This record gives sequence, C-alpha cells and structure tokens, in this order.
Amino acid sequence: MAEGKAAFHKNTLDKSGFKGGKLVSLTEHPPQQLPNQPLPEKCPDCGSQKLYRDGWRHIPKGKIQRYLCRNCGYRFSQGLSKSVQKIKIPRQSRALKPSPDLAESSVRDQNLPTEKVFDNGSLSPCKNVASHSDTALGKGLNVLRSYNSNRQVCELTEDSKNLDTTTEIKTVAGDRRIDKSTAKGLLLQFGLYLDKEGYGENCRYVSCIRMLLNSNCNVYNPENVKEVIAKKKWKDGTKMQTCYAYDAFTRMAGLTWVMPTYHQEEYLFFLPEESELDALISATRSARMRTYLQCLKETFGDPSEVLGLRWIDADANRSVIAINHPVKDHNARELEVSPRLIAMLDTLPKTSELIFPTNYRNMQATYVRLRKRVAHNLQNPRILSISFVSFRHWAGTQLAWLTNGNVIIVKEKLGHKNVNNTMKYIRRIKLKLNEDFDVATATTDEEIKNMGMSGYQKYDERIVGATHISYYRRPKRFGSIKV
Repeated sequence: MAEGKAAFHKNTLDKSGFKGGKLVSLTEHPPQQLPNQPLPEKCPDCGSQKLYRDGWRHIPKGKIQRYLCRNCGYRFSQGLSKSVQKIKIPRQSRALKPSPDLAESSVRDQNLPTEKVFDNGSLSPCKNVASHSDTALGKGLNVLRSYNSNRQVCELTEDSKNLDTTTEIKTVAGDRRIDKSTAKGLLLQFGLYLDKEGYGENCRYVSCIRMLLNSNCNVYNPENVKEVIAKKKWKDGTKMQTCYAYDAFTRMAGLTWVMPTYHQEEYLFFLPEESELDALISATRSARMRTYLQCLKETFGDPSEVLGLRWIDADANRSVIAINHPVKDHNARELEVSPRLIAMLDTLPKTSELIFPTNYRNMQATYVRLRKRVAHNLQNPRILSISFVSFRHWAGTQLAWLTNGNVIIVKEKLGHKNVNNTMKYIRRIKLKLNEDFDVATATTDEEIKNMGMSGYQKYDERIVGATHISYYRRPKRFGSIKV
C-alpha cells in the first residue's frame, strides 16, 4: 500500500473477476517495481548510514524497497509522497442497515475522493478494524457504525507497516503481537543495547527474549510475560535467567515491572566414566571434533571457552594452552596438556585465527549424531547423557579427588570466581569407591623423605623382625592432569 494513502486491503482476484463477492475492474495490472525510487541516505530515526535491505513492500501499483537500520534496528521504507490522501469507501450493502445516528455527514464534509465498488454480497472477513495512526481521518472512519466490524481500515505513513493476512499487529487494550519481521528488528536493537551496556558477547539475554517471542508473548506487557514464564515447563534456573533478560529489555523499552522470584535449583550433575569419554573420542571420524573433545577433557574448560581458543593460545614448546577468553564468572588461566593433544592440534589446518573456526550449533549437531551412534554400537544408554559440559564435570571431580579435596587448587584449575561452584565438585569425591593407588614402602630415612617429596601418604607401618617398614600410597594419575 502506498505511502500516505488510505485504502482497504485487497484480496486476490479469481478468474471470474470477483473479489470476496464484489465485482471489480479486471484491468488491474500485476504489481511491479516502482521506477525512480529514492535511495535513503540515512536512517530517519538515528541518522545512521548503515542500512540493510529488508525485503519488499507490496502496494497496488507495484512494490517498494524496505530498509533496516543496523544501528538502531528501525525498519522503514521510502517511496511515494505523503501529500496525497485518498480513501476508498464501499457502498453499503442492502443487508446492512445503518442506525439513525449514522454520522455519514462527517464523511461528506471531508470532501474526500471516493471509488465505487459494487457490493451484492456480504463483506469478506478481514482482521482488525481500527486506524493504525491517531489522525483525524482515522478517527472519523472509526465512528461510522455502518462499517462491517471485520473490515480493516488504515492510513499508511512513513513509519507504518504493510499488513496482510499473515502479518498482524494489534494495539487494542495494550495487546501488541509482533510479527516476524518486527521481531527480527527488535532482537537486533536489543542486542545492540546489550553491547552498549557492556554485557559481553557470551550473554544469552537475546536468546531468552527470542524464546518469549516464539511463545507468542507480548513483550510490551510485563504481566503477560510473567504469565508465560510461569506456565513454561522450564527449570527454575532458566526462568530466573529469562527474568533477568526481560529486566534488561524493560530498561531499553522504558517499561516498569516487578521481577518474580525464582531460585537456582541444586542438582547432582551426571558423572560419566573415563572409558565412556575415551570411547566417544576414539569413535569420532572428524579430526576437528576429536581434537575438540580431547581439549575439553584435558583443559577442564567450558565448551564456549574451548571453542574460542586461538592458535596463539597454544604453546607447543611448553605443552601449555591458555584460556584467555573465559565465560562469565570464570577467570583466565593457563593449563598444561599432554603431548598427544599438541600432536592432534598440529594436524588441524591453520586457515583461521581460531583453532575451531565454527559455531557451537554446528558442533552440537555433529556431537549429537556421534553420541547416538556410539551408544548404539556399545549398547550403553549412559552415553546419551554425556554432553559437552560432562567432560568438565568429570575432570573437575577427578581433580578434586586427586588433590584430596584441595579447594584452592580445584578453584584455580577450573577458573571459578565463586568458591560455591567449586564445592559442587568437592562433594562428589565420596562417590568414588575402590580407586586404584600406587603403593610403596620405605625402610630408611632417605626413602621416607623421597616418599614425601613424591606425594605419597603414609597409611600403615609394621615391624618385621628387626626391620621397621612404612607403607605409603597415592592415587594413580590419570590422563594428563597434573597438579
């Protein structure tokens, strides 16, 4: 629909020339691209010159280009002039009897040009009866009682949207349902706001708002947001994060709300066996995925931290990998790895600054197929419960057991800022029974000294004849974990 014109939305004509029971002219030309459309130099909202083309806007005389501002997310189009205002008023059907106080004179007083449309049947149902902008013309149309309540009337201005049967925006009683195109611009604007406020690139607040929009939630109505979150079968931790995300959205949109209270639930994470992790690594056909899983096992890193590793973070001479881009609530750290992992890294192509030049979604999709295949071949359903973060859970628990629950060492290796997160791994030590130990004996002072320097602990002693024997043990080292 053209800029600055008000008209009824038209349905597609059938072969007989009837449109919803109305006979109309068959000389209408199919929509074509309008010539000589002015190219916008800048966004009319923020003045930025960084613009995207965002599809076409179809009008009776053709189509005009839509644009999306990369800076503020404002969606607009430039085409016809706004100076001409035209309205098409259909002749009333005999079946419709206007009330005695019909204010038809208000339309005649406007001295508006009209186009006659013959109507021998009922009006075809459309959606939403209200002018989409509060103009004097729109208000005058809404008070005519002889209009069918299902007819749609709108005046298109520079900032209005093209509405059809699949795209709808309701503004009655505060109900605003956002179509797909508007939601895309809204999420882009919210992402730019989060970057400006310093939330970081790993912030998941945009994904939380996207989940609300996909649930047909009215994000401009805080009470509706509370209702949707409460009815969702999410974990309390997910609901709490969604509330924090929407709290940031309300600050951007200038809304006020009272945040509901949700608490992070405590649960015991799944703890796989080392043999199950090795089975997944050995069964991987992709060299990149095999190296990624081995990095997860040896660096105790978060999946996003390992995925963001760069070639400059890997030091082959010292067999060290530095995590310089930690996720939220983690510290940067440097970890010693095995020569096997260094050799696996050398086999990867160095075509990018990143060691793993891909995204998390692709890695996850590949891993799900791998996990399903290994679980079927080994007939072990436990493997289906192993996720990327399970490698970190296993390594953190093994590290806690190896250090006899030394909180400081475990906290440093895992990169925790909060010691409460470290205690989750310390509490799992008691679940490990019948572990293997290296056992040694000492009979002289020099041997006893060497046992202490090697990390052995004395657990028994005996006197055999004239010889005093001390027994020592230490847990067997696994993988490449070194304290």
